Amino acid sequence: MQIRRPHFLWLTLAAVVALAASAAEPDYHQRFSETLSNGQTGFIHGTDLVDTNNWGPSLTNATIAFAKFRDGELGGIRLGMTMAEVVAAWGKPRSLCSHCRIGPRFWYGDGPFFGDLSLSFKGDRLVLIGICGGTAKHVTFDNGLSGHAGRSEYEKILGEPSLRDTVDLGLFNGEIAYRSGAVLATFTFKRVSAATNTEHLGWAAVCLEAEAQRDRSGEPGGAASGNQPSLSETNSTPSAAGSRR
Repeated sequence: MQIRRPHFLWLTLAAVVALAASAAEPDYHQRFSETLSNGQTGFIHGTDLVDTNNWGPSLTNATIAFAKFRDGELGGIRLGMTMAEVVAAWGKPRSLCSHCRIGPRFWYGDGPFFGDLSLSFKGDRLVLIGICGGTAKHVTFDNGLSGHAGRSEYEKILGEPSLRDTVDLGLFNGEIAYRSGAVLATFTFKRVSAATNTEHLGWAAVCLEAEAQRDRSGEPGGAASGNQPSLSETNSTPSAAGSRR
């Protein structure tokens, strides 16, 4: 099919304009850094960085490939990505904190406080992906595990954990953890009934173990909980210290 010359020139011009606009537009991390340089820290609400109407991906409508999750991939993102690459895949976060234990932190999804999907960065590098709350309870993995399974079921399928009670992590300190190269996958559980000794998944997380340690420099003061951070640790009300997801 032949393209008429005026039409072809118009398409070429449009492509050049789009490329120039893309080059002129600062990427997400640059805009984030400029916001910090302007003195704004804690929770950031600017619409150039946050979209409160964006829930992110739904993880409960399809089966999650456990091997990919254990290697640090989830829903089209993976550990090591930049902020801009994450935003290109999931959109702007619903909530954004400039520093939460590890570094900058994004939240997506439903749930109490900020959301059930948590992403933590060191600088411009994604180092931790966490699933908690109702999303964790209702996930389904392709290896037979799900959010409704307890610790004994996870250990039966996954084998002996590499670590137990990962108290040294900055976030998502799990009861059991499994290493896959540089990636550490952690899991913790919530008791459903003491009478029946049943549990369900409290949260699951994957992180670049060497990079996801708590960064105490520049961190807002707050209770030293080893689990999900309390509200006071993310520059909110001190009265919420010690609360958990």
